Amino acid sequence: MSIPCFEVWVLLHYERTDAPAPDCDAVIGRLRAMIGGYKKADAGIVQGLMGQINSAMDNARWLEGRAAMNDHNPYTLVHRVLEWFQSLATQETP
Repeated sequence: MSIPCFEVWVLLHYERTDAPAPDCDAVIGRLRAMIGGYKKADAGIVQGLMGQINSAMDNARWLEGRAAMNDHNPYTLVHRVLEWFQSLATQETP
């Protein structure tokens, strides 16, 4: 879950913020100011995000801790999904 949209997760790769966003267009506008030509599912942008995944994970944990203070806007749990995948990847197989 991400509020107001998935792009909150993308934004957290570039900055630690809990500034509320009225809608997805506002989040995308902030991304475009940082990443010229941002568009959803762009392979080049996805590759660029991979180098900043640890920052995004840290920022998302921080944001999750502030959820009650900012009325869950913005908010994302994408980092939880990735943490779950990481835990599966490190489990030993029988």
